[in-house]
Amino acid sequence: MKEYLVRASLEFRIDFDHASREQNSAIPLRLPVNVGPFQLDRSPNAEHYLAEIGAIDPEQLGRDHPDWEYPVSFLYVESKISVPDSGDPQALADSTFESLECLLRLLQPGDVSVRRHSWMWHVGEEGPKLTLFFNFRPVKAQTAALYDRSPYTLSDKNLASLAEFFEIHWDTLGGLSTNVNIALRRFNSSYERYELVDRLIDLVIALEALFGDKEQGSITYKLAMRGASWLHPLGQGRTDAFRTIKRLYGLRSRAVHGGALKPIQGCQVDELEDIVRRSLLKFLNRLMDKGCAPKGSQIDELIMSGRI
Repeated sequence: MKEYLVRASLEFRIDFDHASREQNSAIPLRLPVNVGPFQLDRSPNAEHYLAEIGAIDPEQLGRDHPDWEYPVSFLYVESKISVPDSGDPQALADSTFESLECLLRLLQPGDVSVRRHSWMWHVGEEGPKLTLFFNFRPVKAQTAALYDRSPYTLSDKNLASLAEFFEIHWDTLGGLSTNVNIALRRFNSSYERYELVDRLIDLVIALEALFGDKEQGSITYKLAMRGASWLHPLGQGRTDAFRTIKRLYGLRSRAVHGGALKPIQGCQVDELEDIVRRSLLKFLNRLMDKGCAPKGSQIDELIMSGRI
């Protein structure tokens, strides 16, 4: 077993006008902070990152160059991972940071991502030693999406909420059932999509993983009934959610099957994302409390028995 130190950039969209009005309430000030096995801190390259995104004049940096041992980002996160001798450190690092990324996105909506740094250190008796080196710089720049996401608030208050959220859900991520795991991965991958329609498709697949089955019958009706009942008690809220899920699933069906389709609006996809986020959180809570989560027709039994 070998131990490695890994770092990643924590990138999130900041509303700088809002941050300045609220005295930097949109960004954390009390750093570093620990969240489980991760430590979050301001990157030594924060000014270079702000210059890259146009928040400050690059000429203010003079001849300074980034410290390449850290990501060029506003904040960075680091952790230690233990890798079996036959294991792949890169794969484990990617999986570890992806799980952190999932939790950040489940906590609240907004544009946030975790990008693993190119270097990795082996931690031995004499301390960290540079041992693995991946792409120094991306060969191809990350593709910019054709739609806007809302800013992501990561204030000191939010970090306290993240730490609590992390303690509740982190261990559960290691024991997900297949359907919840598929849904979580699709929810996460929807953040990387270039077009709204692809983001919509990912979110619908997540919904199908949580509430679908292989039995005959209207998939639209089953997803809408199970999803609405999972999220809401009997009443108008359940009825409204049933109609909303049917409507949003119809957008996906027309897009996939080539029907006439009006341009998809970002607010529609945001609405579906919120449904998937809240559904996933309830599944995670169920796994934590009961040790298992229902699948497909099992949710029908819960509905019929009045247990949801």
